[in-house]
Formats: sequence, C-alpha cells, structure tokens
Amino acid sequence: MTLPQSLTITSSHKWWVFSAVSIGHFVSVMDQTGLTVAIPPIANHFNATIPTVQWIVLGYILSISALLLPMGRIADLVGRKRIYILGFIIFTTGAAIASFSPNLGVLIALRMAQGVGTAMVQATSMAIVISTFPNEQRGRAIGLIITVVGLGAIVGPVVAGTMVGSFGWPSIFLLSVPLGILSIAIAALVLRQGEGQEAPTSRLMDFDFAGATLSTAAMVGFLVILTFGQQVGWTSLIIITSSTGVLALSLGFIFWEIRISDPLIPLTLFKKARFSFGATASFLSFMSTTTIFFLMPFFLQQIQGYTPGQTGLVLITSAICMATVGPMAGRLSDRFGSKLFTVTGLSLSTTGFIVFSQLDQSTSLLIIVVGLLLSGSGMAMFSSPNSSSILGSVDRASYGVTTAFLNLIRNSANITGLALATTIVTATMASAGFEPSLSAVSAEGGGVTLAFTRGLGFAFTVAAVLSGTALILAATHGQPARQA
Repeated sequence: MTLPQSLTITSSHKWWVFSAVSIGHFVSVMDQTGLTVAIPPIANHFNATIPTVQWIVLGYILSISALLLPMGRIADLVGRKRIYILGFIIFTTGAAIASFSPNLGVLIALRMAQGVGTAMVQATSMAIVISTFPNEQRGRAIGLIITVVGLGAIVGPVVAGTMVGSFGWPSIFLLSVPLGILSIAIAALVLRQGEGQEAPTSRLMDFDFAGATLSTAAMVGFLVILTFGQQVGWTSLIIITSSTGVLALSLGFIFWEIRISDPLIPLTLFKKARFSFGATASFLSFMSTTTIFFLMPFFLQQIQGYTPGQTGLVLITSAICMATVGPMAGRLSDRFGSKLFTVTGLSLSTTGFIVFSQLDQSTSLLIIVVGLLLSGSGMAMFSSPNSSSILGSVDRASYGVTTAFLNLIRNSANITGLALATTIVTATMASAGFEPSLSAVSAEGGGVTLAFTRGLGFAFTVAAVLSGTALILAATHGQPARQA
C-alpha cells in the first residue's frame, strides 16, 4: 500500500518520508530512554546487582551492534523499506512478550531479540531520510532527525516514570506495542520500495556473508570481554585468550574486506581524514555520554531519593537541549561547515562531565540540571555537523551501510562506555569492602553510599577525559569549509 501518485511525485514527498520515519524513530528512542528510568525498579524487583541488571541495556545494545553493518548492507541490496518494516515487527513482538517476563534472564533474552529488530530499523531509517534530501540540506536533515531523537528522549523518561510509578515496570513494554503497530502501518503507507536508492549494483546472493560473520563475531567478543573483564579479572587466562581471539577475528575481517570485490564496508573510506577522525571523535563522545544515561538514574533515585517520575523529569533537561539545538546546528553547518559546531559542542559536553565528576549526596538539583544542560547542548551541537561531514565523504548509494556504521559507532561506544563506567563504580565499591548491590545503596547514607558516589565521580572524570580527547580531534581535523 502506497500513497497516491499525486503525493509521491511532488517535492513535498521528502517531508512525508521524514514524517513516516520520524514516528518510528520516536518510538524506538522513547522505548530506550524510558527503560533507563525503569532499571532501578527492575533491579529491586528481581533483587539484581549492578553487573547483572546492566544486561537489560547491554544485551539490547549488543544485538544492535552485532547486526548493524550486515543489515545496512542488506538494505542497500534488497530495499530499505522491507528491512525497516520487518525490523519494527520484530521489535514490537518482542516488547509484547517482554512485559510478561517471569525472571530477569527471560527479560534480558527478549530485550536482545528486540535489539535484532532495532538493528534493522537503525540501519535504514537515517539512510531513507537523508537520501530523499539534496546534499546541500544534509545537515538540516540530520538535525531534524536529532530533534526527533530529543523529543523521544524527553517523552520517554516522563512517560516511563509515570507508568512505572502507577502500573509497574511491565507497562513500559506494553506501551511500545500500540505505538509499534502505528509505526508499521504508517511506514507501509508512505514509504516506497527503493526509497532514495539508486539501482543496486549487486544482488543479495553477492552479500559478503564471510565479512558479516567475522565482523559480528569480533564485535560480540569485544563487547563481552568488556562486560566480564572486571568480574573474572583483566589478566585472567580466559580474558587474555578471548582478547587474542577477537584480535585474530578483526585482522581476518580486515584482510578479507581488502581482498573481496564487494565488501561489507569499503575500508578505503578510512583513508579519508574527514571520515576516520570524525568517526573516532563520535565514538569517544558517545562513549562518555553513556555514563549519564545509565548511572544518573541510580544516583537520583538511590542516592538523592527521587521517585522514578521525578527522575524522568530531571533527565529530560538534556533531551530538550538535543531537540532544540540539534536542528539549528545541523542547518547552520550546511552553510558554515562542521568545525565550529563540533568544537563548541564537545567543549560544552566536556564541561558538563567535569561538573558531574564533583557529585555527592549533598549536590543540589540546580547543579545537576546545569550539567545536563551543558552535556545535552554539547552533544546536540556536535552530532549533526559531525555526521553530515562523515556522510559527505561517501556516495549516496552507500548511505545504508554508512549510516549503519554511524549507528554501530554509537551503539558500540554506548556499550563500551557502559561497561567501563560499571567497572569503575563496582571496582570502587569493592575496594571499600562492599558488594555492588543496589539494595544496599540508599539515600540514608553510609559507607556503601559514599563508595558508590566516589565511583560515580571517577566514572565522570574518565568521561571528561574521553570527551576532551574527541575535542582535540575535532579541533585539529574538523571541516571548516561548507559541506559538499
């Protein structure tokens, strides 16, 4: 089912496409950000420790990260509409079943299944939108997408906080079901098969299955090592052996991609400074930002005693900045280039992390909000121009795999940052003689609360260093001229 031809052939069609994809993007972001507010209640319900409950987030991101590149390439070959809609069907089905999870293991498994669908959506949504806009409006299109992300991030914690407080954590998953069905219906109505794509130069049978297998295995191995390294010991035999295996898989992937005629991702892209340095800065930036989204709900609820609803209201501060600053930065970068905005954005983010590194039980809400304003504005100002600059270095026929790669950067950075932040906090608590149990951390204070807060400060200090490194890369390798 498609729109009437009178609508699809007009210049306004790009806005129909943007609207259709934005609804789906909004739903997926709202689900992800809303769930962060529900993590502490879920942990308490199942009596789970921090390293265990993090797998609700970790497993989801792991599935996405492992499948983004293959799904982006498949979408370039068979059509982005098919992959987008199928992905949302999987996501919605997983949400419906997850709400009835009898234990934490089942919930994590279903969340990982949802990640498969989300990978298909993320690998295609941005490519569909950007391909329908002209090159001179690329930054504007990305900025608008970030606005949708910001709006989803605003609504997610607020709605989640209200629903968790009133109906319990399963309501978060049930909410995604009708919204997911709506997204599927609108996408089926508006999107055309082959939307924004040139005729494919390859067939699905030519898909790089070997490259996809090697990249997926290497990514999963890398992220699992990051997750369990602290628990089993970074110098243990199993971690050293696994790290060697991941290195071998990565080298095998590079060797294979260089030799094959139709690779999963052309490695020649990394010879372009705008692509490689922009991708590195993006990884560092997202890696540092994850510390806020995972640990801040624990600090607000367990240390300062806010309810899930109040926590959601506090966290939307950062999302509001993304929704307002992102489109302005993207549109202006089309005229003035990316460097001014990426440098300024990362400067703000780094300052925000420095503010958070000083958190303690007596920190006022005003200080927390200021930190969220700085980090949110900085991330929004950086993301749109940086992504536009990276996409400007590739041809439109490769937008699917390239946007999938950008999403892979974000998700792998998120999972790396999550593992790093969790390791820092739990190691700090362990060094003080406490188990990393959420039930022991409360607003009443005590040694375990002090240890948790100190670890939180260390984690945000590391985040400031990572963001500062990204700032140096942006300042020395930015794109000052107008984008192509």
